[in-house]
Amino acid sequence: MSKPVRIAIADDEEKICELLEAVLSDAGYSVDTFSYSLACLSAIKTGDYDMLITDLKMPVMDGLDLAGRARKVKPDLVVVVITGYASVDSAVAALRSGSTTTS
Repeated sequence: MSKPVRIAIADDEEKICELLEAVLSDAGYSVDTFSYSLACLSAIKTGDYDMLITDLKMPVMDGLDLAGRARKVKPDLVVVVITGYASVDSAVAALRSGSTTTS
């Protein structure tokens, strides 16, 4: 039996974390949520995550910075950047960082 895919979710909005965790956990994924990008990055450095789902706009460190730092630690990490404030510039920046975007 293979281990479940482990996903880290970083979003400063608690409701978004709760929704994503509920949906992904019900689908069989192992999910940890973080309301602070620095806490998420620390967990990625020490944990065995397969995917990062991060909000674009967060205090202290935005989602693109988090994605870039996380991929330096774990280059094969799949990154998905979500946002309610999509723009062409943010989408291009996310894609250049190797992330997948959705709004």
